[in-house]
Amino acid sequence: MTQSFEESTSPLEAPGRFTESACDGRVRPALGPLPHEQFERRALVAPEATAVRFRDLSLSYAELNRRANRVAHELSARGVGRGARVVVCVEPALDVAVALLGVLKAGAVYVPLDPTYPEARMRAMLDDIEPRAVLTQEKLARKLPVSPALVLPLEYLSQALPVENPRLPVAPSDTAYVFYTSGTTGQPKGVMGSYANLRHYVGVAVEHYDIDERDVMPAIARFSFSISLFELMSPLVTGATLLVLDREHVLDAARMARSLSEVTIFHAGPSLLRGLVAHIREKYADFEAFSRVRHASSGGDTVPPELLEALKEIFANAEIFVIYGSSEISCMGCTFPVPRWRRVTRTFVGRPFDNVSVRVLDAEGSVVPAGVVGEVHFAGEGVTQGYLKRPELTAERYVELEGRRFYRMGDRGRMSRDGWLELVGRTDFQTKIRGMRVELGEVEYELRRAPGVREGVVAARSATDGEKRLVAYVVFDERAAGDAGPSRMGAVRAHLAAKLPDYMVPAVYVELERLPLNENSKVDRRALPEPNEADLRALARGSLRDAESETERALAASFRELLGLKQVSLDDNFFDLGGHSLLALRLTADVERKLGVELDGMEVLREPLEVLARICDERQGRPSLRPTAPVTRRPLERPEIFHFGPEQSLYGVLHGRALDQSETAVLVAGPVGHESARARFVLNKLGRELAREGKPTLLFDYYGCGDSLGSSADADLERWRADIRAACAELRRRTGARRVAALGVRLGALLLCDALPELDLTRLLLWDPVHDGVKHHRSLARMQRAYLKSVAHLRFFRLRAAKPPPNELLGTTFAPAALAELESLSLAPLLGRSSVDIRWLATSGADCDAALASNVGAGIAHLSVECLDVACGWCDVRALEDTIPDVGVTSALRSMLREPA
Repeated sequence: MTQSFEESTSPLEAPGRFTESACDGRVRPALGPLPHEQFERRALVAPEATAVRFRDLSLSYAELNRRANRVAHELSARGVGRGARVVVCVEPALDVAVALLGVLKAGAVYVPLDPTYPEARMRAMLDDIEPRAVLTQEKLARKLPVSPALVLPLEYLSQALPVENPRLPVAPSDTAYVFYTSGTTGQPKGVMGSYANLRHYVGVAVEHYDIDERDVMPAIARFSFSISLFELMSPLVTGATLLVLDREHVLDAARMARSLSEVTIFHAGPSLLRGLVAHIREKYADFEAFSRVRHASSGGDTVPPELLEALKEIFANAEIFVIYGSSEISCMGCTFPVPRWRRVTRTFVGRPFDNVSVRVLDAEGSVVPAGVVGEVHFAGEGVTQGYLKRPELTAERYVELEGRRFYRMGDRGRMSRDGWLELVGRTDFQTKIRGMRVELGEVEYELRRAPGVREGVVAARSATDGEKRLVAYVVFDERAAGDAGPSRMGAVRAHLAAKLPDYMVPAVYVELERLPLNENSKVDRRALPEPNEADLRALARGSLRDAESETERALAASFRELLGLKQVSLDDNFFDLGGHSLLALRLTADVERKLGVELDGMEVLREPLEVLARICDERQGRPSLRPTAPVTRRPLERPEIFHFGPEQSLYGVLHGRALDQSETAVLVAGPVGHESARARFVLNKLGRELAREGKPTLLFDYYGCGDSLGSSADADLERWRADIRAACAELRRRTGARRVAALGVRLGALLLCDALPELDLTRLLLWDPVHDGVKHHRSLARMQRAYLKSVAHLRFFRLRAAKPPPNELLGTTFAPAALAELESLSLAPLLGRSSVDIRWLATSGADCDAALASNVGAGIAHLSVECLDVACGWCDVRALEDTIPDVGVTSALRSMLREPA
């Protein structure tokens, strides 16, 4: 094994020493067949060997090859081949190996999409990809924001498809895959790699780490990250066994430890390994259970020396490596063999793989002397094709030097005189959060678009556990100042959670009056304050309630230790205080050690400390030991439920009875039909929050809809307008309110505007109102046809199945008179005849955006429009049964109701 310069005793200028920061791997010929062809050879040689396992399921090499061939033939039959991008969106299962190999066998482009991503991010990626097909699982198919014609559930592949290897033409220079990484412009960027890149990637890993048919290797990384190809393909090209693990398994320290005792080789990020090491040291008297492991590697972020020492101790028979690279260089840039004969005190990322070159360059592009810091550049077979549809960015990051094509890593590093590369920082605003690359610019882009935010920046700060966490610094718009405290900051976090993957959502939020500027009037990031205790509690609600029972105090101590807090309240949620999935893993281990109780990750995600304590008490077989002395609590809001109106035919829910100083109550005229169910969560939440502010709020169902009496076929629009008038009168009667503000949603907004002259409102708030009755009717009819088409295969054998009524539109039956009257209504004239103060909240999407609102409201002086970048999907047939989550809508509506007239 090569010595590190730290303990080398030979003279610095001895033969083989490096005077410049330039190092080349061995030059070797191309490594033979393409990866999917190597897999096919293994399936021919050892057809009965186990290729892939998931839970209690497995596939032999022969069966996996047959299933992948069906996918390839199906894609080919659809005209999907060389250069065509195929999205693979699957949860961990055997399907991931089937889909990956099937796409490669078809000569197409493999593009993984994480099904846990927010819909907005999925939509942005799919718009950029323009896929020719989407391979997925049945349970995910309906959730994908893509044309159903492109979706191919893997469960429904025809058994009649050929199972022979397709032998479709594939050139090494063809694009093989696209992996998306965080981008500086608010949009993720796709890195394109060729089949030759993939062959190099897998080939150098297999050769350097001696992977063969005796190995068992787990897939730990998310499939949306390029390092997953190392885990998925390395076993399958060598005849080894791939072990697929689901996310809950990966984040469960006990289950992961058991899995590592069954494998021979694994790669994991340092954040995950920290929790695993702590668990293994706590639970295992000796480490004999891990004697099968012969190779353990880590990378993706700085691997602390003490973690490398722990790996050496636990995996005593394993070679320990650090791997360094990025998607743009096919992940395998450098590797460092951790010496066993001495204690490591510094972490190097090593020397380049075969057919790879590394250079450390200064700002002028010259190689710096050994030991001098510069920017790290890579050349060789791993350097990928560039960024999808981003030629300017490709030209900026992929540069010509020494007559070769290099990629600028953006990392600052230095090379020892022994040729070991060491990293010391970044040249840009990119960072790693739990091993995953994050462009701070992308997070800032979404932060500045959050409700009420005027300015915002994001920084990566080290937490008490040594991990980095994202901190958002927020300056609120003065107009949003009335919505103070946790709810305002919570709306910011909710917006980011709806736009970004979980690892990119900041953990800590700091409110500033203004951002610090330098002499050039730019944000001085060095002057941003360190978060304090109040900032760490920025999303927590209510006053602090101290832990009192023994269980509560034990949990509170774990919260404080892991999150670096001095105070924790019974109402606090671990994730709202800055926790994340890997910290939650450590919390569950801590709870098991202290209390002998197992908590699962979803309980930690959802429940506050007080509820977690009760769960622990229950699992210990004892009643909650919380003292019985009365505790001051925020009163539970209990809505009043009743029937009212003509013959008590209408159903109402009244949140709150006490009025605020302005004596204003709020009437909500919700949507009609399927949209009512979609909006119910937001409207009920809005009612509860307004009631807490002293504004009683009435939500009601129209005649023949929801819990009201009658059939919708018996009602017309005049009846529904009468329902609005009756609800307004009932709200005044029950609350004594002299002032009523009204919120109308979709068709409810159009009906509300038509009834406006008889209501005497102080304010009218419209959320995505229907503006043209004819267009709305056509939209409903179009969605109805699309829905019936989507379920036609389920009704195929029901030859005598009753046809839906001719006027049924998405579950609501409209009377012919109602449809005729609907087509006669238009919003613009109704707005023009009223002098009441009007606010319009427009979300993004068909039939409801700011441009439409401005056009409809043109010339109306008392109307103002606010646009929220949230896709409610009113006209999306795939979202018929979905509920709109609260992604800032509630906060926006509440703020607009609160603004002075």
